[in-house]
Amino acid sequence: MSASSINDPDFLAGFRHPLAISYAPDNAEGYATLTVHGEGIYVYDLDNSASIISQTTGPSTTFSGPAVTRKIGTKFSLLAAARTSPDVPSSETNRTIWGWADDLSLGLSERAALSKAKKSAVISHAISKIYAPPSIAPHAILLSEEGEFTLVDDSLTPVSVFVAKPNEKWAVLNSFLFANHECEFKSANDATLILLEKAVGEKHRMRLRMFGIQGDTIERQGEAEMKDLPASAITASSCSTSGLLCVVLKDDSVHTYQIMATPNPLTVTYQAATVLPAAHASPKSLTITAVSTSHILIASSSASSIPLTIFDLHFSLPISAHVFDLPPSAAPSSSGKTTTEVVYATRSQCLLRVNSTAFVLPFSAPMRSTIRDVMGLGKKLSVSGTAKQTKDDKHIDSFRNAFTSGGDLKKSMEDWEKAKGGKLGHSVVKSIINVLLFTSTTSLAPKKAASIKAQSREVLHDLISKKMVRSSMVDQTSSSTFLGALQDQNDWESIDLALTSSNVPDIPSNDLVQTLLPVVQQHRATHPPASSAAEGDSMDVDPPPTSASEPGAVPSLPSFLSLAVSYEAQSISATAASLRAGVRRSFFDLEDACTVLEILVQWVRQHVDCLSTPSDAPSDQVPDLSSILSFLLPFLDSTFILLSSSSSAAATRSQALLRTLSAVVDKSVGTISEVERGAGVLGEFLRRLERVEASRKAAGEKDAGKEDWRGRRARAREEQVGMVGKYHLEELVL
Repeated sequence: MSASSINDPDFLAGFRHPLAISYAPDNAEGYATLTVHGEGIYVYDLDNSASIISQTTGPSTTFSGPAVTRKIGTKFSLLAAARTSPDVPSSETNRTIWGWADDLSLGLSERAALSKAKKSAVISHAISKIYAPPSIAPHAILLSEEGEFTLVDDSLTPVSVFVAKPNEKWAVLNSFLFANHECEFKSANDATLILLEKAVGEKHRMRLRMFGIQGDTIERQGEAEMKDLPASAITASSCSTSGLLCVVLKDDSVHTYQIMATPNPLTVTYQAATVLPAAHASPKSLTITAVSTSHILIASSSASSIPLTIFDLHFSLPISAHVFDLPPSAAPSSSGKTTTEVVYATRSQCLLRVNSTAFVLPFSAPMRSTIRDVMGLGKKLSVSGTAKQTKDDKHIDSFRNAFTSGGDLKKSMEDWEKAKGGKLGHSVVKSIINVLLFTSTTSLAPKKAASIKAQSREVLHDLISKKMVRSSMVDQTSSSTFLGALQDQNDWESIDLALTSSNVPDIPSNDLVQTLLPVVQQHRATHPPASSAAEGDSMDVDPPPTSASEPGAVPSLPSFLSLAVSYEAQSISATAASLRAGVRRSFFDLEDACTVLEILVQWVRQHVDCLSTPSDAPSDQVPDLSSILSFLLPFLDSTFILLSSSSSAAATRSQALLRTLSAVVDKSVGTISEVERGAGVLGEFLRRLERVEASRKAAGEKDAGKEDWRGRRARAREEQVGMVGKYHLEELVL
């Protein structure tokens, strides 16, 4: 059995705009920094997959590369290179560096004030990548695509600059920074920077340069030319802490070099050549990263999946492989192209970016290549890379035993949280969720089974309320989804909690619509449509109650539909296309579609009536109009042919609903037209009033501090005779 493994990635966050990722180390699992072009920067704690820092930069701001985070104690530093922004002149494009600070130990108001204090500086060259690990604190390295770089301090002031020779033109293929304690081939400095470069305009000329970072100085430590390979054909590269450099070419060949820096001079020795595994042949997008001294993790893209492989460079063999099926949230962009990126984080996980969605990729791999691992004789590694059972494994076993034996789940959780210092990591929560959802209690006595069921719901509700649960945590080997598993347990209370305030933020649209369908069918069984329900003025929808009437009861349709509509509108991964696909898969019965449409049309009519009669505002449980329309339009797109059919008695109802919707839309258009006519009549009056107010204000500012002759005379008289306004002050001497 191989001593390595790759698990399904766990969803971290998804966005609608291009995304770049970076990793910041910490004593625990560290932090992921997500840079979203046209939106902002978000820092996620990988212990619980929660966003702890955010900086909104606006829709007109793009970045030159991924932002980076550095944590020292409780203080965070966040650096980003601005490419375009309203705050950046065109002459400073790609050369502007921004910096923010944050401290999680402060109060909310203090943190807000601190995070608003943005530092900004302009350096002499363009910026394509930033390095700010704790090993070089308080400094950071700003690197350009031409191989120039600047060392700045925490105030963003340049303290050292390395400029390329004017007669040389090189382009950086990749760069690597190793801390002193990590670098096995050079460790005389705080950090070692390696640049892999190709000569511009020359096909086979490539070089590797090494620099030492010590305090505020940059020391050039060597340079070696590499003419064995066509530099222009390189698609991916990586470098391990042992100095094993890996280069992948467009022809799917893999080449390795060994970097040696002691004793001087720097040498780069060609080692071997092999080919990519078949799963990665001719990929549209390929990325690799070193995960040990001699292993790389390969990720490529296909139309609907991401092949993942851990590859042993010494023996030229894949030792672990996995195929990750793309979820709807990571669907390709409008161009149809899927892009991937892998960033090494810790010995047990990497960050994976697929298009504009970020995942945490759990894996395990041996530290070094051995023949026993390749031959399958090595012991199976745990997530931490050791053969011993970890403390988390012991707690998981204890929790599972408590579940199957009817023990105290709450006490087991309290002991676990106490041992973890109140923090349960992503992998821990994932294990808990799968125990709660898929462990059977059939062997227990009815009383104990009921007790375990009640306790498991309490534990689940606590985790959901803390926003620690993700839909993607459900074991892929199970045949159910997160909402499906809760529905199988008749746990509608947990489903309600998961959808409320997007407590579980990554529920796919398809899963949500599948869960909506039984609620619709239950509503049809208990609320048969009245003969007049199709008439425009006689549709009445029960007010959405806040919760089901009793535990385990299916919620009312208005209540659940309100939650579903609001969730879809707030979800950053939901799209109209994913919602249409989900509706097509579930709603193929005309009565089901009419039942949902009836409520949506009634909600739209309530909002339209409010335009002309503000006192008739919809109740708080009715979603806002924008959310309703964002759900209604894809729903109509997917069911319009079904609703327009005329082969059944239900067609009369569906067509009446469509006519009602048309009338509601016409009414809203009429109301808006009346408002526009009123605006036309009053507009000129308002413009004149604004001009008068503006002229008065300008006159007041112009005459401020000036007095006419009447004012000066009155003030002089008051000073002479002792007057205050209309009162005359006199002094009587006796």
